[in-house]
Amino acid sequence: MTVIGITGHRPNRFENIEYAQQCCHDVVEYLVHKNDGVAMLSFSLGGALGADTWVAEACIKNRVPYTLYLPFPADVQSKFWSKSEQAFLETQCAYASKVDVYGSSYNVKNYILRDHLIVDNSHYIICFWEGHRNGGTYNTISYANKRGKLILNGLNDLEEVIL
Repeated sequence: MTVIGITGHRPNRFENIEYAQQCCHDVVEYLVHKNDGVAMLSFSLGGALGADTWVAEACIKNRVPYTLYLPFPADVQSKFWSKSEQAFLETQCAYASKVDVYGSSYNVKNYILRDHLIVDNSHYIICFWEGHRNGGTYNTISYANKRGKLILNGLNDLEEVIL
């Protein structure tokens, strides 16, 4: 089975949120088609708002399995989210093939651990990255680069990312 790790910005970091959201859905549908279905395909997702959420929506719609890596329990991660965003994280947990939680309370280090585990447990990475060389998405891409993972940008027709 091919496991694809996902990393990407939160909604407010995208120049065009609608375009980014569509790219997330299109990438999942393309990979389902390319792999003749979902039998040999799985994703590793981080449960964050933005790219993680949009890829999860597409996975649920297309019945693609995924593992959800959470830095802490869903109610802690989504404490300051809207009610609908909180509800969708619970939906993601319900549909996930597996949910791994790495801490019982908030700790920023757990985000880094989560991102490293997504990279380490994936064959390659698809990022939804606008080129900002700071923040969690960039740090995850840098880590994947150091680990020798293929990194493709879902915002640029799956063009390889070279740091």
